[in-house]
Amino acid sequence: MIPKWSSLTAFAVAFLGFSWSFEANAAPTPPQIAVIEAAARATLSGNTIELNLPLSMPAPEHTRVAAWILSPADVPASALSTNLATGAQSAHLVLSWPLDHHGNPVEEIGWYRIGYRIDVNDATAASGILSIGAITPNLLELRLAKPQSIKRGAPISIRVFAGNPVTRKPFHGVRLTAALSFDNDSENGKPANMPIVRLGATNASGEAIFNFPAATDPGESATLKVEGTLTGERGAEKSALAHASLESDIEASDRAFFSDETDKPLHKPGEVVHLRTLLFDDAHHAVADVPLVLKIKDADNKTLLEEPLKTNRFGIAFYDWKTSPQLAPGDYEADFDGDGSMGGAGSDITLPIERYDLPEFNVTAAMDRGFYLTGQAPVVKIHAWYLFGKPLPAGTISLYRLDGENWNTRRNHVEEKAEPVAKGALDEDGNASFTLDVKSDFDVLAGDTYERYTDLSWRAIVTDASTGRSEPRKFTVRLSRDPVHIYLSEPLGDEREGDVIASTSYADGTPVACKLELDWMDENSKATRAATAAANRFGLAKVHLRYPAVPSDGNDSERSLRVIARDPEGRITTYDDTIRPQR
Repeated sequence: MIPKWSSLTAFAVAFLGFSWSFEANAAPTPPQIAVIEAAARATLSGNTIELNLPLSMPAPEHTRVAAWILSPADVPASALSTNLATGAQSAHLVLSWPLDHHGNPVEEIGWYRIGYRIDVNDATAASGILSIGAITPNLLELRLAKPQSIKRGAPISIRVFAGNPVTRKPFHGVRLTAALSFDNDSENGKPANMPIVRLGATNASGEAIFNFPAATDPGESATLKVEGTLTGERGAEKSALAHASLESDIEASDRAFFSDETDKPLHKPGEVVHLRTLLFDDAHHAVADVPLVLKIKDADNKTLLEEPLKTNRFGIAFYDWKTSPQLAPGDYEADFDGDGSMGGAGSDITLPIERYDLPEFNVTAAMDRGFYLTGQAPVVKIHAWYLFGKPLPAGTISLYRLDGENWNTRRNHVEEKAEPVAKGALDEDGNASFTLDVKSDFDVLAGDTYERYTDLSWRAIVTDASTGRSEPRKFTVRLSRDPVHIYLSEPLGDEREGDVIASTSYADGTPVACKLELDWMDENSKATRAATAAANRFGLAKVHLRYPAVPSDGNDSERSLRVIARDPEGRITTYDDTIRPQR
């Protein structure tokens, strides 16, 4: 007697063996017909596009192929379908050239696409989209590299590239014709020039270089026309042609560059002002034998002198202007004007004329602090000494507060507004000190919530009692609203968290190591601790922040952050800023 479990096992083994045998003998799924897209071709011919789609297998019975053109905006047009003969290896369709919204054939055909579909027995077997620019062997575009302007006396060289505008594939052997026509002025009696024609063909890189003679006259313009013809691939008997052309204008440069110079930046009445100019063309070559006219005008634009000049072989023209001792101080102007042979170019230079004496002693002004906080009085220390090193023992000091500028219409320049605030005398060592009153300036700074500090300008004038000579010295006083200035960088991270760099420094720019506390502030000014950090000796600290939930006002683009800094002296500074999480 056979056990029951043995019978079941034998039955299961027999069933599985039958299943395996059935699977092993099942017929394979027949391959689906498809288009070999790498070998697909679209040939541009007149107002049609000839499309050839090679198939991956002979076409079965009842095979139909449909194709249509898609614009860059996915608008279909020129749909066409055809039935294939049984066993056909490819599908050939002739599509109409698409039209724009004005009813004209589109020009940028390379950026259009072709959609196709293969149906077998009314069921879709394959479909896809092809780029016309990628599958068209005769889509030709010409590009031109040329000088921005023609250099006088230098030949004109241009470079032409022929290739596919979409794939940028270069075309070898494109026949090119380049014609350059100079546009002469017929009103001046010049005969019309015949175009200068150059023939060539592109190399393996799709490039060709053409050289033309130089322009003769400044400002002479020229028109360049280039035409290209692309023959069929590898000399095929039935090869489609492609044509492209471009046109560009080139103008001969008529610009000249002047470099004006004087012997020194400031002159006194009665001195000789040495003037010269250097004349260059666009190629930075000196231009010789060019007539110029030098005009010198006063502050009222009145011409005082007019002198004809000519550049030498080095492109230099110079003149020495002897001023009168009675010449009024002010800013004068020297103009170098061309006669038109260089395109009417010209230049000017300002000539300051002032009464002055060379200094006999020096003056310095030093502050006792780099910056000042509320309640601190700035103290300036003045020191004067002769150029040979001896202190100036007998001298008086006048202190002025500078506040803005005024325009002097008579002398045609800016003058500073100065208010006298104090007078004093130097001691036997040439020293003096003044305590400055800036209380009102602190009050203005405290009411300004935007500015963190302000700079006040002052001038000290020291007069030597023995000679009556005076020397000025300007100095600046910086007032700061806070002991420490805090700056935060833009956060780096995402919408949930990010890193910021905190920078702490005194008002004079000196970095300071501080302890930092950062709190998120809600719309009710309630603080929630965000992080703590310590700025190093360079005043820098990297802080990682986790952003709070979106505020109730719905503005999730920014968060309010308050930073509290404590410097080594225990002074506390509070700074409010806005953090904008990155998206």
